[in-house]
Amino acid sequence: MSQWVESLIEDFDIWDISIETHEFGGVRQIFKEKGKKYIKKFITYEHPETKKETKITTLNKRMCNYFSFGIDSRIGYGMWTMGFL
Repeated sequence: MSQWVESLIEDFDIWDISIETHEFGGVRQIFKEKGKKYIKKFITYEHPETKKETKITTLNKRMCNYFSFGIDSRIGYGMWTMGFL
């Protein structure tokens, strides 16, 4: 515990990014279906009044400038796909 209390504080590099596609494009996300099959689907939103589903062409996210292998990278990727970052 004393090592943790006395340790140096390091900045974590977090960016706000915006991804924009051309007029007929969209932002895709990789989803895992049953078994081992991965598929790419457009991320969509449903208009609250018309209930029409539309592709997202602009995506604003937070990005961590961090590179790793192993369980910590899997957790970080999971947080990103769930929308926490």
